[in-house]
Amino acid sequence: MSYTGAVPDDWRTKAACLGRWDEMHPDNDTDEIAAARAVCAGCPTAVARACFWDAVRVGDMEWGVRAGLRANERRAVVKELKRRRMERAAADQELAA
Repeated sequence: MSYTGAVPDDWRTKAACLGRWDEMHPDNDTDEIAAARAVCAGCPTAVARACFWDAVRVGDMEWGVRAGLRANERRAVVKELKRRRMERAAADQELAA
């Protein structure tokens, strides 16, 4: 059994990929990527969200499939979220002026 860092009641214990490290780090093979995404699809929404935010929190933005997203897709989501946050902040400043 491989170590996952999971503790009781941790989202990782409910993850469909538990113990499937190699499958979740596919090469650029489209079939392997699709298979990893299919594993992610088996996770409840709350687990997928926790997985995504854990990847962001720990800086796991280079390899593997997490929450159904490849690293470049995770980076794009984070970039878009930052852009939206900046737009909201600018709109709030305009309203306050």
